[in-house]
Amino acid sequence: MDLKEMGKLSEEDILSHWYYLTKSRAMMTILQPYGPFSSVYDIGAGSGVFSKILISSFSIKDAYCVDSGYSEEKIAPYQKGKIHYMKSCSRINGNLVLFMDILEHIKKDRAFLKSYIDQCQSGTYIFLTVPAFQFMFSGHDTFLGHFRRYSKKSLLQVIDECDLILVEYCYLFWLLFPLVVLNRLLNKVLIRWFPNTVKIKSDAKKHFSFINDCLSKIHQLDLLFFKKNKWFGLTLVVLAKVK
Repeated sequence: MDLKEMGKLSEEDILSHWYYLTKSRAMMTILQPYGPFSSVYDIGAGSGVFSKILISSFSIKDAYCVDSGYSEEKIAPYQKGKIHYMKSCSRINGNLVLFMDILEHIKKDRAFLKSYIDQCQSGTYIFLTVPAFQFMFSGHDTFLGHFRRYSKKSLLQVIDECDLILVEYCYLFWLLFPLVVLNRLLNKVLIRWFPNTVKIKSDAKKHFSFINDCLSKIHQLDLLFFKKNKWFGLTLVVLAKVK
């Protein structure tokens, strides 16, 4: 979770939130055939939610959460593993690196990604997610400091230019896509004609437990087909490998 959003949800809320549950389940579904993983480096980790889920579900012992926004560096026990909170790293020794919704924050995304790829050993898996489709760019993106959203073509070009081997790609959150498109387009109209009525803010929020449970169950249908979805969704997911 982005550090800018951490005040909106508690750690318990984050770990049970339908959005993070769905994304983490998608991550584990894709990664499962390629394990085991000795450790994970989580670049731009924020709250470290995905590292915590991997420790819980994949029995990873060490997660290295790297984020320049941390106020201090520390090592904290988490369940049967440890989380190393780091402001930066100069070498990656694990065989799995996460870039969960981070490239859109970086002006020179290729150079940023390549700087970490150069630290990895051959065969290291790179799992990354980005927000999809530039026409969906909204106040949510502005609030979080995004430079862009990605299409399949633009993200796969980044992968190719960073000398990575593409393993899998797909779109996630296809069920919500039509509703969110309508909402984003409506907001753009409101901003254009009534600029003072729309606030630039994050879309992240806590839901009533019943609504959260319903959304979680609905997105189990999303997860049944998402690996075959090469066409549309709110999030673009890629698994690649270092040459």
